[in-house]
Amino acid sequence: MKKICSWLILISFVISISAQEKASCAPDRYEKAIFSDFTKKTIEYAAAKNWSDENVSLLTDIYEPKNDDAQLRPLIIVVHGGSFTSGNKEQMTPFCTFFVKNGYVVASIQYRLAPANKVVESNNILREVVRATNDLKSAIRFFRQSAENGNPYKIDPNNIFIGGVSAGAITALQTGLLDEKDLVTDELSSIIAEEGGLNGNTGSAENRKFSTKVRGIFNLSGSIMDENWIDKDDPPIFSYHGEDDMVVPIRFKSIGTLDMYGSELIKEKADKVGLDNVLVKVPKGGHTDIYTFRFLSFFIDYANQVNQKIRSMICK
Repeated sequence: MKKICSWLILISFVISISAQEKASCAPDRYEKAIFSDFTKKTIEYAAAKNWSDENVSLLTDIYEPKNDDAQLRPLIIVVHGGSFTSGNKEQMTPFCTFFVKNGYVVASIQYRLAPANKVVESNNILREVVRATNDLKSAIRFFRQSAENGNPYKIDPNNIFIGGVSAGAITALQTGLLDEKDLVTDELSSIIAEEGGLNGNTGSAENRKFSTKVRGIFNLSGSIMDENWIDKDDPPIFSYHGEDDMVVPIRFKSIGTLDMYGSELIKEKADKVGLDNVLVKVPKGGHTDIYTFRFLSFFIDYANQVNQKIRSMICK
């Protein structure tokens, strides 16, 4: 009898652990606003040298559903826009508010920005993209590290998504798609090496031990430097873009040393290699107006498609 009781206890323990290892998939979660309120806190996720070679603190706002009893929630890390020279993490508040009410944990990060006069100098725009990418990678690692140390934000480290608007989307796409097997120009390769390699040099040595792999990428009015970086085994890409965007065109634009393959070319390449993806194009939409009330129905359509896609990934 004692042996039977011991086995029952062991089985119950295993079942309990298994249940905790999977993100919550309660009805309507990720598909509807099932939470009416949320909490927000600001913390430091890393430190790094800025363009003046000064050590600066990198902060993130963390949004969590209020009164949520789920122990594992998917995490979305978002990056603001601003041409890599301006902007702040508060710009992503509407995005964070929308998704946190659907049951996600959302983090909006501040990253190192370049002085405007620096960006116009030769190849500095590439260096700034690499630095922003390194900061985002450090943020991903920060949350994975926190999950191993008590998991205070109750995230599922196997379900981390990244994204951003404009420059933030460019940052997220490079972070999620560029890997060791992809070919880069000699110029970009040299900058990446100088900035710590593909893993980057943002954050502590302990931070850099953790993985930067993600489950999906939110691409809002963004681009990638080389469409050939897109492979079948990359994370799914969820794109939203104005058809008349003149800042980051939906197809292609080159600014100095920065090539920008927009969302339409990203989708064409993803479809060609068999990578799961979403693209919602906004007719007559520009670069920033597609996030205003005028085009709200298009963004809701985008969000609904993404929510359904993510729920199918998490809850399968």
